[in-house]
Amino acid sequence: MQATVREDYSENGDAWNHFPHSHARSRAYRWGEDGIAGISDNHQRLCFGLSLWNEEDPILKERLYGVTGHQGNHGEDVKELYYYLDSTPTHSYMKFLYKYPQRRFPYEELVSENQQRSREVSEFEILDTDAFEDDRYWDVFVEVYTFLNKLAVDADMPCSMRKMNRSQTMFTSGLHLITGDLTRRTCT
Repeated sequence: MQATVREDYSENGDAWNHFPHSHARSRAYRWGEDGIAGISDNHQRLCFGLSLWNEEDPILKERLYGVTGHQGNHGEDVKELYYYLDSTPTHSYMKFLYKYPQRRFPYEELVSENQQRSREVSEFEILDTDAFEDDRYWDVFVEVYTFLNKLAVDADMPCSMRKMNRSQTMFTSGLHLITGDLTRRTCT
């Protein structure tokens, strides 16, 4: 995801240019999971994230997309529609909603339009594109429940996912949901 605190391994302290979005889909983050609806256990030994593909995008949608501080006319900003709908204070229950366009995601348009704008005008958001035109999108709900085991050492994290087509028109593309269950390598 762009538009978050980054792991900075650059020589000059410029994490944004050192690790752009085009690298994010082929590099693992070292210290956590920032996937869509991403969660982990309290030791980050098990990380979960949702990946999607709408049969239109050239890449899997694995992380929220945003413009960097250098690309946005108001600084860094996520350019997606996502919502944390519910959560208990202990995170024993969490509910998340992601709205995924059925059209190709407008990565290039979001960057180019935001770079052209001055700070005196509003940001160019995903709803300013045609990505959600005619309500051609899916609602993807993710619910996670956490249960401590009898020894209270680890937790089970059952998860349910539900997708709803919000389009009123006929279309030919489908939606593929892929879970990313990652285990952290702890040996040195």
